[in-house]
Amino acid sequence: MSQTQVQLEAASAADLMTSAYEHAYEQGWTDGLPIIPATPEKVAQFVAAAGRGADEVIGNPLPPRKGQATVAVIAANAIMAGCRAEYMPVIIAAVEGLTEANKFYVIASGAKPAAAKNCDNEACTAQELASFDLVQWRSQVETLPDGKSSITQAVDAVTGQVTHTITVFWNEERDPAAVGTGCDPNDKTDLRCIQLTM
Repeated sequence: MSQTQVQLEAASAADLMTSAYEHAYEQGWTDGLPIIPATPEKVAQFVAAAGRGADEVIGNPLPPRKGQATVAVIAANAIMAGCRAEYMPVIIAAVEGLTEANKFYVIASGAKPAAAKNCDNEACTAQELASFDLVQWRSQVETLPDGKSSITQAVDAVTGQVTHTITVFWNEERDPAAVGTGCDPNDKTDLRCIQLTM
């Protein structure tokens, strides 16, 4: 996969660094903080330190721009942020954790997650951590009157964007007839609810 390369010229090293920073800012590659230019040589060094192929996809799509996070893209971002090459395995593991964990945070209303490990005290995989988190969260929701909850996931067929919808239901009136999950605050037969999509 070829990365965009930009040729910049300046009268001094200081001017060149400033030009590189200003170009990156104009492209939206930085939020105003100083960056280190990611030269092709530096990217190759960081990719080699990762021990993985430059074109290997680690996350796709990855927030916030929903781009494809290849090893080379992660390397370029790590360089601009001021990381050292030997950090690459840890950075890639972190990106893998972010993208891998999302698929495990899904649970139907009424489903009972089972946490085999206590991730407060033991090392856990992304799936084990998600199960542990869901057990803790569900136990808190169940302290509400008739408290129920769900987390659903949707993937846009065109953009590939993943969204999660978190819903918490409870019996506001403590009325045994309130069992509906339509979230209509004017319907006395519906449980009250709060919903968050992200």
